[in-house]
Amino acid sequence: MRKYFLLFLFCCQIVFTSVIFSYEESSFKAKKGILDLSSFDFRDGRLIKLNGQWEFYYGRHFSPKDFKCQDSLKANYIEVPSNWSREEINGKQFPGLGIATYRLRIILPKNLKSKDEINELIGIRLDAVYTAYKLWVDDRLIVEMGKAGKSSTDYYPSIKRFTHYIAPESDTVQIIINVSNFLSPKLAGLAKEIKISSARQIESTNMLSDSFTIFIAGFLCMIFFYHLILYFIRKEEKINLYLSLISLLFSIEIISGGASVIFYFMPFLSTEWSYRIWFFALNVIPLFFGLLKNVFPNELSEKVVKPIFVLYAVYSLIDIIFPFTVLSAITEYMLYISILCLLYLFYIIYLVVKRKRRYGIFYLISFSIPILLGINDLAYSLGCIFTGHYSSIGIAVFAASQSLIISLRFARSYESVLELSSKLYETNENLEKMVEERTTDLSKANSELITLNKQKDRFLSIVSHDLVNPFNTLLGMTQFLQSTDLEDKEELKSMHDSLYCAAEKGYKLLENLLQWSKIQFFDYRFTSTKVNLNESFEIVSNFLKDRLDEKKVKIVSSLDKTYYIDCDEHSLQTILRNLITNAIKFSVPGKNIIVSAFENQKDIQISIRDFGVGMPEEIREKLFMIGSKYQREGTSGEQGSGLGLIIIKELVERNNGTISCTSQEMKGTEFKVTFPKLNN
Repeated sequence: MRKYFLLFLFCCQIVFTSVIFSYEESSFKAKKGILDLSSFDFRDGRLIKLNGQWEFYYGRHFSPKDFKCQDSLKANYIEVPSNWSREEINGKQFPGLGIATYRLRIILPKNLKSKDEINELIGIRLDAVYTAYKLWVDDRLIVEMGKAGKSSTDYYPSIKRFTHYIAPESDTVQIIINVSNFLSPKLAGLAKEIKISSARQIESTNMLSDSFTIFIAGFLCMIFFYHLILYFIRKEEKINLYLSLISLLFSIEIISGGASVIFYFMPFLSTEWSYRIWFFALNVIPLFFGLLKNVFPNELSEKVVKPIFVLYAVYSLIDIIFPFTVLSAITEYMLYISILCLLYLFYIIYLVVKRKRRYGIFYLISFSIPILLGINDLAYSLGCIFTGHYSSIGIAVFAASQSLIISLRFARSYESVLELSSKLYETNENLEKMVEERTTDLSKANSELITLNKQKDRFLSIVSHDLVNPFNTLLGMTQFLQSTDLEDKEELKSMHDSLYCAAEKGYKLLENLLQWSKIQFFDYRFTSTKVNLNESFEIVSNFLKDRLDEKKVKIVSSLDKTYYIDCDEHSLQTILRNLITNAIKFSVPGKNIIVSAFENQKDIQISIRDFGVGMPEEIREKLFMIGSKYQREGTSGEQGSGLGLIIIKELVERNNGTISCTSQEMKGTEFKVTFPKLNN
């Protein structure tokens, strides 16, 4: 921030140095109508301003002949440059509309003797007298700009710049200017400086001044067309529209003000309309507000911008429609309002910098120079100061800096677009990968769902078939009993056993189906607690004691110590009961069933192994699949539902465990169940 501030001060110093240098007062100044240049060397290239006290005669146009009888003329003195309506002379203040005569005598160096040499050296430059005037040098009428009549009916103004080269015949030159003003009280008198120097220096100054003015105007016209084209390409960028219109109005202000270069291109243009064109350029003020509002919307309120636009729109209508006398009176107030508006804009830019907005420093520099020099020009036009027109310098800085800022904005926007495009490309690639992965997952899930649906259909078919068989047996038996009178006890007992087996098989199937459905579809609560494996095994083995004795199978426990498992106690007992029941079912009488356990740091593995008939590989692979038809009779003709192992697998997994099976035909089967070990 500090380096930007120093840069701003440096730029301001350059600008104000140029202004102060141009405004630096000469050591030569007229006193009581006489300017002594006897010590001035016309060959040193300086421009001498004919400032100071001029003789002033209000209400009359005097010619050189009239001044030959000076006793009859009483001279008043007035400062030049100035507006005679604002000067108090001998206690009197003269009206702005009227006529007057200015007279100045210049004492030249005595060493200028050759007429040809003097003619080459001396030139007089009048930028503009704003209305109409006659210029006399010694006894000769040099030029009449406009019509310097004595009444408004015999008058028309002109503000063209005039340069005249003189060859005085003596050491004293007399300059008389007859001024007529019936246009506006604000334009009364010699309000601009008159300069004298060598003819070569005057001509060089004119050429440089006009060339610089035309160059700046052309440069601004190029910026106008450039940003207008950019606006039509991207109409959402209103900043281009504002900048193009600002450049156009600045171009108009440059060629219509100052040296009035506009008359080079439009010699037919009247003075009044040249003023109206110059006044119209004040509309650059609301465009400044629009530009800043577009760039920094949070700093500039819409409640301020809209009234500014309305005010200057009304002034533009007055500029076109109203008489010039009314326009000039209103314009003075508008100039003061414009100065206040420029100061307010300067305050807005200060807020922009203070709040550290992007490009705030650039806007401070680019706006400050034209604003300060614009205030100088407005004050000079009001007659408050007599420095000169220097806004063209600020305009050039402003136009160049704004184009630079817009270029920087476009460059940053382009970089952002490239960055976003790169990110979008990466996102699209990642999205394609994600879509591909999701598609693969969905395909896999869909395939699994199809498989599960097939298994479900198969399962329902098996269950319905298994349920129908015992009920058909029951129905057939009961119908037979109703239609037949059995007296044979053995036949009756056989019928009774068949009914019992059918009812038991149906009951077991329904019981297992109910348990499985609770696990699947209802809120079956599993409470993990500290479960003693040894105690659960004792409960199950006691429960199955009769079946073990009936089959003549023994359970051999290898539980060499007490094991504690983190699981649901009821689930553990159900798992042990079903696995041991299954081992009993397929064991050969006289064989043993071995129950053992093994633990590591995290898990406890329970093993239940029988030495029965075993099973083939194709059955083992489908043990835990719903819908697989693998039910087999036990070694003593025991029947199964086919749901036992499915229920066991569900219970094991719900308790964060795993189950596996190994088997060989005619050698036996081993089930291994792993549960988390309880941490002490």
